[in-house]
Amino acid sequence: MRKLWIITAIFGALTAALAAIIFPQFPTDGYAISDGYGGAVYAFEMARTPADLIAVFGPEGDPARPARIAAMDKGNIWDYGFMPAYAGFMALFLWAAFKTTGRKIWVIFAALGLLSAVADGIENAVLLGITSDMANAPFLSVLAVPVWIKFFSIALAVAAAGLYIARHGAVWKVVGWLCALSMMGVLLAFYDASRFGALSGTMIGFGWIVMLGFALRQSLARDRAAA
Repeated sequence: MRKLWIITAIFGALTAALAAIIFPQFPTDGYAISDGYGGAVYAFEMARTPADLIAVFGPEGDPARPARIAAMDKGNIWDYGFMPAYAGFMALFLWAAFKTTGRKIWVIFAALGLLSAVADGIENAVLLGITSDMANAPFLSVLAVPVWIKFFSIALAVAAAGLYIARHGAVWKVVGWLCALSMMGVLLAFYDASRFGALSGTMIGFGWIVMLGFALRQSLARDRAAA
């Protein structure tokens, strides 16, 4: 089991490293986005109308618009490398939970971790299609489907990991439950993205950090079973 936790920790560390590399690739600002999005990337993911796209990139003729589009495309292309890292991290973590407990419920959540990357890949294909044809914004009307499948799949996988972590002593019980609360960030963003959009990413990121810490702890458990 220790080897599985080591591999899980490696994927978690890779996820953290890629996040640090990839997120700065995205545009640092939008034309007129709400502060609740926290950044242009969330505002674009959660855009639903042509007016939302203008709020992200600016109207035609805005001198900053081409640079915002180019940066968004660059970030979304890099994101394809991020997807297998974070999905693998969550799937491996929950597979390890299954292997240590024998309870098949963890396999379902591991599958949700993998599903999130599939949805993310579809989402990015739509986003890249929109930036290549801003006038028609193809598939903008269905963008919400892969976006929220991604976010809810990640949130459920992280919440499940948090509940598993909470089984391992007083300190881990506290941080495990806090990890499980990542679900609330996604629910609030789904309720009102313009106010809480950034909260979804922040709480998921916190959950991943907790998961990485736990995986590292299990990886170093030389003298006892990593349960």
